[in-house]
Amino acid sequence: MDDDTCCICLSELKNKNKSVKELSCGHKIHFQCFMGLVMRKNLFIECPLCREINKNTELPHNDVKKNIIEITSKNKSVIQRCNCKTIDGKRCKNNSKPLNYGKCHIHNKSVLNEKYYPLMLEYIMLILHQRSGILTKIYLLDMGKKLLMNYCDDNSTVGDLFSKYYEFYSIILDDGGTIVKDYKQFYEYYKLELPEKEWIDECKENYVIF
Repeated sequence: MDDDTCCICLSELKNKNKSVKELSCGHKIHFQCFMGLVMRKNLFIECPLCREINKNTELPHNDVKKNIIEITSKNKSVIQRCNCKTIDGKRCKNNSKPLNYGKCHIHNKSVLNEKYYPLMLEYIMLILHQRSGILTKIYLLDMGKKLLMNYCDDNSTVGDLFSKYYEFYSIILDDGGTIVKDYKQFYEYYKLELPEKEWIDECKENYVIF
């Protein structure tokens, strides 16, 4: 494997639509390919080439919005078009919004305000540090976004988000458990809208959150 090729997708590392992730061992892969591995485990993946554990958790950009787009995009590091169709059956020409189920602001109006992007990114990174399966990540990121939109303000911290989980564990899981086996309980407790099954299935199939 030469140094100019991503060992995951076997395409050239230099691609204007794909950022590159350098692992702590020095090997490089596309950031999107890196995220595919992260979604299966956590940020501390094994290098596909040398098997050294990665400890480099740095993101590819200094811009919060760009990093959120990278983490929540399918295959490309740029904003993609809305997945929905217009009333005449044509694909919507609007761009999708980050963490908006692949939809634009018209087809899903409940859009995360950009002023909360820094807090959302901090929350996302904490979730990605944990070892968990793709389904757990899907729900934790969706629940975190909706908690942020409904219960946080300009002064909120990531600790305020996690306090909502502790409240739920203490009141609903009164047996002392800390694992949500029925995510519907959590959504009902905080009066949050459940995500569509089709979106969950697509995220699971592609190991991506969008």
